[in-house]
Amino acid sequence: MWIDDAHTVAQLTHGSQHCYLLVCPGTREALVIDPGVPDFLEQVRALDVKVSAVLNTHSHYDHTGGNQAFIDAFGAALLGFSGGDQLLEEGSEVRWGGQRGRVMHTPGHTPDSICLRADPFLFAGDTLFIASCGNAFGEAGMHAMYESLKRLDAMPAETIFCCGHDYVVSGLEYVLRIEPDNAAAKHKLAAVERAHQEGRAVVSTLAEERAYNPFWRLETEEMARFLGRAGGLVPTDRWQRFKLLRDLKNRR
Repeated sequence: MWIDDAHTVAQLTHGSQHCYLLVCPGTREALVIDPGVPDFLEQVRALDVKVSAVLNTHSHYDHTGGNQAFIDAFGAALLGFSGGDQLLEEGSEVRWGGQRGRVMHTPGHTPDSICLRADPFLFAGDTLFIASCGNAFGEAGMHAMYESLKRLDAMPAETIFCCGHDYVVSGLEYVLRIEPDNAAAKHKLAAVERAHQEGRAVVSTLAEERAYNPFWRLETEEMARFLGRAGGLVPTDRWQRFKLLRDLKNRR
């Protein structure tokens, strides 16, 4: 499912998992992001591309399980923060044909979590989801996630962000438990349900996320009421609110 009219970014799906194919229009050289299962190879084989590299946003198997299939089929290089043919770090440049992107180290979901910024796109793995964010456990993990999300929130509003899983309906339904009258969440939920029915890609912009993602809306009165009902005493500190909300989401 192509995301852009130029057919340079495709979202591939397998159940709730997303894999992304980034294509250089001039050379047809491609980068694959997070092939969680070997089945993604067949979806890519149907396209006229040469996969030069595979990038993993983190080391969980549901994002790496198809790596070897692409390496065997294309001789693709493996890129990752934790290892591979090219070890990535904050600011690393990634190239496919004449295209390029930059790595952002965004720990929280895992210590090795990264995002790839290839303007106007942001490939966020399991750091940021539509209407939610990735799991984070323990004080250190939650604080790392909090800081990583602050970095993403500083990016341009028009950034098109692409996440690692389609948890969007449950995410938006949770939003509407917190903010029942959030018009942006209602609009997005209706749009997503249509996209699912029509087999279209589901992505978001950071402007949309700022209108409904609860992890970026910690100061609202609706959030204070929700946290009060769920957890009793409501912290005034933004970080403490984030930690309480993430803990509540972890326990769902």
